[in-house]
Amino acid sequence: MKYVTIIYMIPFAFLILGIVVGNSLFKGMDTSNHELMIFGMGILFLAISFVVVRIIDKVFAKKDESIIVMTRKL
Repeated sequence: MKYVTIIYMIPFAFLILGIVVGNSLFKGMDTSNHELMIFGMGILFLAISFVVVRIIDKVFAKKDESIIVMTRKL
């Protein structure tokens, strides 16, 4: 269950964090497309989160902890 939480919640948390950071950075600017820049910041943070999840996945693999394994196709 811990692994599933990492896989799904870290990217979501980074996306929300990127939107909040982007909002605080770009809201005060007088640009006509600050919403697009906020969205771009969220996507950038989401991409960074995939790198973080990949690193965490390698740590789990080195520890040889049980991770989700497909047993059969339905």
